Amino acid sequence: MTRAEICPGIVIRRVNLEKMSMNRGKNIRRIVKDGYEKSHYDGSIFRKDGKQTRIENYFLGRLVKLVPDRARVLDLGCGSGVPVNACLIKQGFNVTGVDFCPRLITLA
Repeated sequence: MTRAEICPGIVIRRVNLEKMSMNRGKNIRRIVKDGYEKSHYDGSIFRKDGKQTRIENYFLGRLVKLVPDRARVLDLGCGSGVPVNACLIKQGFNVTGVDFCPRLITLA
């Protein structure tokens, strides 16, 4: 099975880490951040109609049962907040999302 068959629609780019500058940590962080921002990841990449999939419904239902009613939730690496934060907010939870991609935070 090829990578294209495993992850259809996902473009895998190779990064030559040896050519990176001495600021390797900053460069890796920038590459990851830029990749997330360029992908416009808002969850719809997996759903053409914007509806949740059955597996999302299953896991989100379990998550809601685990979190106490009206709890405050901190989501580190929230992205655009789809679908997890959107579900929690609908259920009455107070959600704060943190992500290192400002563009994704504005989508949330």
